[in-house]
Amino acid sequence: MKKRTRNLLFGVGGLLLSTILISGCTNTFCSDTDKSKIMYAIDPGVTTYINVDEKDAYVKAIDDRNAELEEAKRTTYVCELVFEDNPNLYRVIEKDPDGYYYQSKNVFVTVYNADKTFSYETPLELGLGVVINEGVKAAIQKTVSAGGYAPHLDYYKQFDQFNLENALEKSGVSRTTLTSIQATQILNDYGPYKFTYDDGGKMYDHYRLIHNKVVATIGIEKSASENYLSNYTSNMNTQTNNLRSCIQTFERDGVRYGNYGSYGASVEIEQKNWGYAWTRGFFEGILVFPVAWMIDAFTNLFGGVQANAVPQLLALILVTIIVRLFIFACTFPSTLQQQKMTALQPELAKIQAKYPNSNTSQAEKQRLAQEQQALYKKHNVHPLLQLLVMVIQFPVFICVWGAMTGSSVLSTGRILGLQLSSSIMSVLTNFSGWPGNGGWWTALVLFLLMSGAQFLSMKLPQWIQKARQKKVARLGVNPAQNQQNKTMNIVSYVMLAMIIFMGFSLPAAMGVYWFVGALVSLAQSFITMAITNASLKKKKK
Repeated sequence: MKKRTRNLLFGVGGLLLSTILISGCTNTFCSDTDKSKIMYAIDPGVTTYINVDEKDAYVKAIDDRNAELEEAKRTTYVCELVFEDNPNLYRVIEKDPDGYYYQSKNVFVTVYNADKTFSYETPLELGLGVVINEGVKAAIQKTVSAGGYAPHLDYYKQFDQFNLENALEKSGVSRTTLTSIQATQILNDYGPYKFTYDDGGKMYDHYRLIHNKVVATIGIEKSASENYLSNYTSNMNTQTNNLRSCIQTFERDGVRYGNYGSYGASVEIEQKNWGYAWTRGFFEGILVFPVAWMIDAFTNLFGGVQANAVPQLLALILVTIIVRLFIFACTFPSTLQQQKMTALQPELAKIQAKYPNSNTSQAEKQRLAQEQQALYKKHNVHPLLQLLVMVIQFPVFICVWGAMTGSSVLSTGRILGLQLSSSIMSVLTNFSGWPGNGGWWTALVLFLLMSGAQFLSMKLPQWIQKARQKKVARLGVNPAQNQQNKTMNIVSYVMLAMIIFMGFSLPAAMGVYWFVGALVSLAQSFITMAITNASLKKKKK
């Protein structure tokens, strides 16, 4: 294998490895309290609470659905009073023929009010439930496949009962007058203590305590086995460890963030300060938190967190411009050097044409290097200074990625149906509701714009260089230079492909960042080109 090819392969491999490691380069800002709330949004239980006036219609809808099924595949469900001293509140639990639990859509549906506070709606959508938590489903599957047994319906019912009682105790609301809407609101506020205590303690401490109470109430035969609990906690950790949107830097009463669980529930996120950021790490303190703070601040400036996500998008665009201008200011000397190199291509080509055998002759190679160095010295060009761009850009990119994936406001609301925290890949591979799915088309247009803008920003300098070299094309062919150009083309295409791939797989907010950043890069190219041309003309005079 040739040395040049080997170096190229090592470079490509390094870039791929860097891409894989990016997700682990910045620490999550999620506290245990944040994680508990997110976990509860993912698994709020399997119980649907309804009022007595909804009971008959709800039971009829389930019976009608069962009548359409074969006798052996009937849905199992319970519909009964929650508290004996409250004749109004009923609970419904449904389990499909395969043993998986369902919940109707009257839980965790959130809307954004005109006064910029979230509230809850409870539309009764009879018989239109979905699997409440894929983690529960996977835990059942793993447990049964290993020869174990899934918990009985009574286990889930009693678990939710104890969690509701704990939430009522913390809220101070009387259970004798409790309605279904109140139950939903109280559980949104206090249900997350299902996983941990409010005064600290390890994750799942309270979950284990409730489990033990359930076992004591209904017996071990109907309760979850240790194997099931292990599978359940493992699945929940897998679902929550990859969630990072916990950087919330302003006090916003009543505002909930994110889009978690089957119905896209929003949760309150603890406010973070700069001191907390430094406890997460050096880069988290010096760059990640400031970028996230700017996103928060500009979102407030443009109208606050909204369900239509327009303020969030405007804040994202403005922060992208600021970050790219910051990089431009830090790397301007390097960028200027690169433009000078491009502007000197005709003269470099003349020198290279004088030594057509520099690829094989050591003497010609040395003389070529000497003349190139003399040309660089004459115009104050330092080729190695171009490395400064990569030295600055890569850590800044990682920190911007950490800020945008961690920003709570960017995980909230949708712009033309697209959630900024969703990856373009996950949206484009989801054909649910297609072709009318607005988010699908928004993601596709964003991906095409991002890819096109990146292509132009990367290829424009090469096109300018090629145009300048046409003037000296007839002077001769330099094999060494041709090989170098081929290698540079391969590297540029590989980098372009990687940026497009990352834009496809990372959150849509990063796609916006790359699109706007590419436009800024194009503007920077024209500005530095004009400065370079003026400088070279002045030197020639």
